[in-house]
Amino acid sequence: MDQDAIKIRTALIERVRERKGEPIFYSDLVDVAGVRLILDLEEDRLRLIQLLTEIFLYEHNAQPRRPLLTIMAIYKRTGDHGGEFYKLVTKYGYEKDLKTNVAAMLKRFKAVVEFWCDDHKYQLYKDVSEATQ
Repeated sequence: MDQDAIKIRTALIERVRERKGEPIFYSDLVDVAGVRLILDLEEDRLRLIQLLTEIFLYEHNAQPRRPLLTIMAIYKRTGDHGGEFYKLVTKYGYEKDLKTNVAAMLKRFKAVVEFWCDDHKYQLYKDVSEATQ
């Protein structure tokens, strides 16, 4: 996994544990993670999409599969996820109506919080395995 993706993944996990499920804005996420991206620049926005996709796939393909960690990152302006997030959710067999299904969205948020706030699971899965680096 890309070093910037590891930083962002770690920041997402720590955010979940500290804030118990409060989402983080994309702009704040790159700052907290220490990733040098200027989200006003299209190439940097595309880079963030690439990094979040990498994290999404890493968690999705993990054994055991882990909840949708990238669900925690949203746009400040809209309070919603980016279109690429919803494309991935649909492509990989999650709820097709996640964008409009509030109950499903809350269930996914809750699953992320429960998973990453479990100290045992946190210790087992917080680090990226060297095989994926």
